[in-house]
Amino acid sequence: MNHQHIAIEDLENLIADPYETLEVEYKRWMDLGNATHQRRIARHLCALANHGGGYLVFGIDDDMTVSPNPPLSLEAYSHDVINAIGRRHLSPQPHCDVRIVTRNGAEHPVVVVPSHGETPLTIRGAGNDDSGKGARDGIVYVRAPGPCSISIHEFPELWRPLIVRCHAAMVAALDVDGDGIISEAEQTRPSEPAGEG
Repeated sequence: MNHQHIAIEDLENLIADPYETLEVEYKRWMDLGNATHQRRIARHLCALANHGGGYLVFGIDDDMTVSPNPPLSLEAYSHDVINAIGRRHLSPQPHCDVRIVTRNGAEHPVVVVPSHGETPLTIRGAGNDDSGKGARDGIVYVRAPGPCSISIHEFPELWRPLIVRCHAAMVAALDVDGDGIISEAEQTRPSEPAGEG
Protein backbone atom coordinates (compact mmCIF):
# COMPACT_ATOMS: atom_id res chain seq x y z
CA MET A 1 0.00 0.00 0.00
CA ASN A 2 1.28 3.47 -0.86
CA HIS A 3 0.86 5.27 2.43
CA GLN A 4 1.81 8.67 1.03
CA HIS A 5 -1.24 8.86 -1.26
CA ILE A 6 -4.00 7.69 1.04
CA ALA A 7 -7.43 9.32 0.86
CA ILE A 8 -8.57 11.47 3.79
CA GLU A 9 -11.58 9.15 4.18
CA ASP A 10 -9.22 6.26 4.91
CA LEU A 11 -7.41 8.37 7.51
CA GLU A 12 -10.78 9.25 9.08
CA ASN A 13 -11.44 5.53 9.51
CA LEU A 14 -8.31 5.30 11.68
CA ILE A 15 -10.05 7.69 14.13
CA ALA A 16 -13.63 6.45 13.72
CA ASP A 17 -12.73 2.83 14.43
CA PRO A 18 -9.37 2.78 16.21
CA TYR A 19 -7.66 -0.59 16.28
CA GLU A 20 -3.91 -1.06 16.65
CA THR A 21 -2.31 -3.18 13.96
CA LEU A 22 1.20 -3.71 12.67
CA GLU A 23 0.63 -0.69 10.40
CA VAL A 24 -1.07 1.60 12.93
CA GLU A 25 0.20 2.87 16.30
CA TYR A 26 -1.95 5.07 18.56
CA LYS A 27 -0.54 7.46 21.14
CA ARG A 28 -2.07 9.70 23.78
CA TRP A 29 -1.25 13.40 23.68
CA MET A 30 2.48 13.79 24.35
CA ASP A 31 4.89 16.67 24.92
CA LEU A 32 7.00 16.37 21.77
CA GLY A 33 9.43 18.93 23.21
CA ASN A 34 10.35 16.33 25.86
CA ALA A 35 13.50 14.35 24.88
CA THR A 36 12.15 11.07 26.29
CA HIS A 37 8.93 11.43 24.31
CA GLN A 38 10.93 12.25 21.16
CA ARG A 39 12.91 9.01 21.52
CA ARG A 40 9.69 7.04 21.97
CA ILE A 41 8.21 8.60 18.85
CA ALA A 42 11.47 7.92 16.95
CA ARG A 43 11.22 4.24 17.93
CA HIS A 44 7.68 4.03 16.50
CA LEU A 45 8.60 5.93 13.32
CA CYS A 46 11.57 3.58 12.84
CA ALA A 47 9.46 0.46 13.39
CA LEU A 48 6.63 1.60 11.11
CA ALA A 49 9.05 2.53 8.30
CA ASN A 50 10.86 -0.80 8.67
CA HIS A 51 7.50 -2.58 8.51
CA GLY A 52 6.86 -1.08 5.08
CA GLY A 53 5.17 2.13 6.22
CA GLY A 54 2.20 2.96 8.37
CA TYR A 55 0.49 5.53 10.59
CA LEU A 56 1.11 7.08 13.97
CA VAL A 57 -2.11 8.60 15.33
CA PHE A 58 -2.10 11.03 18.27
CA GLY A 59 -4.92 11.70 20.69
CA ILE A 60 -6.07 8.10 21.27
CA ASP A 61 -5.42 6.31 24.58
CA ASP A 62 -4.37 2.67 25.01
CA ASP A 63 -8.01 1.67 25.52
CA MET A 64 -8.76 3.15 22.05
CA THR A 65 -10.80 6.06 23.41
CA VAL A 66 -10.16 9.71 22.63
CA SER A 67 -7.50 11.13 24.95
CA PRO A 68 -8.76 13.84 27.29
CA ASN A 69 -7.29 17.34 27.41
CA PRO A 70 -6.15 17.89 23.84
CA PRO A 71 -3.60 20.65 23.35
CA LEU A 72 -4.89 24.12 22.52
CA SER A 73 -2.77 24.07 19.36
CA LEU A 74 -1.56 21.19 17.22
CA GLU A 75 1.55 23.14 16.19
CA ALA A 76 3.65 20.81 18.37
CA TYR A 77 2.57 17.92 16.09
CA SER A 78 3.42 19.65 12.82
CA HIS A 79 5.24 18.21 9.85
CA ASP A 80 8.34 20.21 10.87
CA VAL A 81 8.33 18.88 14.45
CA ILE A 82 7.88 15.24 13.41
CA ASN A 83 10.57 15.46 10.73
CA ALA A 84 12.93 17.20 13.18
CA ILE A 85 12.56 14.13 15.44
CA GLY A 86 13.40 11.94 12.44
CA ARG A 87 16.38 14.11 11.52
CA ARG A 88 17.70 13.94 15.08
CA HIS A 89 17.06 10.25 15.82
CA LEU A 90 16.75 8.21 12.59
CA SER A 91 19.21 7.11 9.95
CA PRO A 92 18.41 7.35 7.15
CA GLN A 93 15.75 9.94 7.85
CA PRO A 94 12.30 9.22 6.42
CA HIS A 95 10.21 12.10 5.13
CA CYS A 96 6.94 11.85 7.05
CA ASP A 97 3.73 13.69 6.28
CA VAL A 98 1.30 14.89 8.93
CA ARG A 99 -2.41 15.15 8.23
CA ILE A 100 -4.95 16.61 10.64
CA VAL A 101 -8.09 14.49 10.75
CA THR A 102 -11.26 15.83 12.38
CA ARG A 103 -13.81 13.46 13.90
CA ASN A 104 -16.76 14.58 16.05
CA GLY A 105 -15.17 18.01 16.41
CA ALA A 106 -11.86 16.64 17.72
CA GLU A 107 -8.68 17.04 15.69
CA HIS A 108 -6.08 14.27 15.55
CA PRO A 109 -2.63 14.48 13.95
CA VAL A 110 -1.96 11.41 11.80
CA VAL A 111 1.67 10.89 10.83
CA VAL A 112 1.99 9.11 7.50
CA VAL A 113 5.23 7.11 7.71
CA PRO A 114 6.75 5.95 4.41
CA SER A 115 8.45 2.60 3.93
CA HIS A 116 12.20 2.37 4.34
CA GLY A 117 14.22 2.41 1.15
CA GLU A 118 17.27 0.37 0.22
CA THR A 119 18.45 0.22 3.85
CA PRO A 120 16.51 -0.27 7.08
CA LEU A 121 16.19 2.64 9.48
CA THR A 122 18.15 2.65 12.73
CA ILE A 123 18.07 4.84 15.81
CA ARG A 124 20.78 7.42 16.43
CA GLY A 125 21.34 10.17 18.98
CA ALA A 126 19.17 8.47 21.58
CA GLY A 127 21.83 6.99 23.81
CA ASN A 128 20.98 3.72 25.52
CA ASP A 129 17.56 4.14 27.07
CA ASP A 130 16.81 0.73 28.55
CA SER A 131 13.45 1.75 30.00
CA GLY A 132 11.64 -0.48 27.51
CA LYS A 133 9.76 2.51 26.10
CA GLY A 134 12.70 4.53 24.81
CA ALA A 135 15.13 3.77 22.04
CA ARG A 136 18.75 2.64 21.82
CA ASP A 137 21.37 3.82 19.35
CA GLY A 138 22.15 1.50 16.45
CA ILE A 139 19.04 -0.63 16.89
CA VAL A 140 16.70 -1.57 14.04
CA TYR A 141 13.14 -1.42 15.38
CA VAL A 142 10.29 -3.29 13.67
CA ARG A 143 6.59 -3.88 14.25
CA ALA A 144 5.91 -7.22 15.88
CA PRO A 145 2.85 -9.13 17.05
CA GLY A 146 1.14 -7.41 19.94
CA PRO A 147 1.38 -5.07 18.08
CA CYS A 148 4.49 -3.36 19.37
CA SER A 149 7.58 -1.53 18.17
CA ILE A 150 10.51 -3.67 19.25
CA SER A 151 14.17 -4.37 18.49
CA ILE A 152 14.48 -6.78 15.57
CA HIS A 153 16.91 -8.79 17.72
CA GLU A 154 13.91 -9.98 19.73
CA PHE A 155 12.19 -11.25 16.56
CA PRO A 156 15.03 -12.35 14.24
CA GLU A 157 12.54 -14.00 11.87
CA LEU A 158 11.54 -10.45 10.84
CA TRP A 159 14.92 -9.88 9.17
CA ARG A 160 13.85 -11.79 6.06
CA PRO A 161 10.82 -9.66 5.11
CA LEU A 162 12.82 -6.51 5.91
CA ILE A 163 15.72 -7.60 3.68
CA VAL A 164 13.30 -8.60 0.90
CA ARG A 165 11.74 -5.10 0.99
CA CYS A 166 15.23 -3.50 0.96
CA HIS A 167 16.17 -5.61 -2.05
CA ALA A 168 12.94 -4.70 -3.85
CA ALA A 169 13.63 -1.00 -3.21
CA MET A 170 17.16 -1.39 -4.58
CA VAL A 171 15.93 -3.17 -7.69
CA ALA A 172 13.28 -0.48 -8.24
CA ALA A 173 15.94 2.23 -7.88
CA LEU A 174 18.23 0.47 -10.38
CA ASP A 175 15.49 -0.29 -12.91
CA VAL A 176 15.52 3.24 -14.34
CA ASP A 177 13.39 2.47 -17.38
CA GLY A 178 10.83 0.47 -15.38
CA ASP A 179 10.91 -2.58 -17.61
CA GLY A 180 11.58 -5.00 -14.75
CA ILE A 181 15.01 -5.84 -16.12
CA ILE A 182 18.18 -4.29 -14.77
CA SER A 183 20.43 -3.66 -17.75
CA GLU A 184 24.21 -3.55 -17.54
CA ALA A 185 24.08 0.26 -17.82
CA GLU A 186 21.57 0.43 -14.96
CA GLN A 187 23.78 -1.82 -12.81
CA THR A 188 26.68 0.59 -13.07
CA ARG A 189 24.83 3.74 -11.99
CA PRO A 190 26.83 5.80 -9.52
CA SER A 191 25.91 5.35 -5.88
CA GLU A 192 23.88 8.16 -4.34
CA PRO A 193 25.15 9.77 -1.16
CA ALA A 194 23.27 8.73 1.99
CA GLY A 195 20.14 10.76 2.61
CA GLU A 196 19.44 11.49 -1.03
CA GLY A 197 17.24 9.71 -3.47
